[in-house]
Amino acid sequence: MAHALPDLLDQTHELPVFDVPEYTLFPHTVVPFHVYDERYGRMLDTALSDRRLLVVAGLQPGWEDQGATAPTYEVAGLGRVLSDRRFHDGRYNIFVHCIARVRILTTRHYTPYRSVDVEPLEDEPFEPEALSEPFDRLISLGSNLVRELGDSGAPLSKVLASTSDPAILSNRLAGMLVEPPLERQRLLEELSPLNRCQAVEKHLVQYMMEIPDSEDRPKWTN
Repeated sequence: MAHALPDLLDQTHELPVFDVPEYTLFPHTVVPFHVYDERYGRMLDTALSDRRLLVVAGLQPGWEDQGATAPTYEVAGLGRVLSDRRFHDGRYNIFVHCIARVRILTTRHYTPYRSVDVEPLEDEPFEPEALSEPFDRLISLGSNLVRELGDSGAPLSKVLASTSDPAILSNRLAGMLVEPPLERQRLLEELSPLNRCQAVEKHLVQYMMEIPDSEDRPKWTN
């Protein structure tokens, strides 16, 4: 993550928020969104006319009873909109690249969407040697799972080949493999690459132990 931070020092104020129920956007991932709510459409209009930056923050459990003022998690993903398509009725299709993990410092409730000030959160420093074995285990387990899944494993194979940086790989695999919202949020808040690698390794082991039947295989996308 440290590679992205210098470019963000002047880009952490008055950022529009895309607040999504119990959602987690991991650093170094690219995610598609279909935006159909008018409030979010206006938020995107603002983001696209300025720096193309937005904060993707999960709404905490209980959001159903609190509406637009429901609290978000403090740790979120700072994303840059890579591409956008606006439809005549105001809907958007967008692709968002998460460029950093951030902590929300101040929230402003504007109409019709909120904006925030944030600070980037860096990973804890680590010696490359300390993550050599965890990285190798992720690659080995992931490659075995790809072979077991056949064609369904192509998206996972692409992620495994995307980087040699264990900190980045742990984020990308967490975004792909981990499903429970609370666990995803916990991993987003985890600043130890070693701990993230170990958590993702457990999920790969679980997938290997429960290889689904062909009709129930993961619906991962490239």
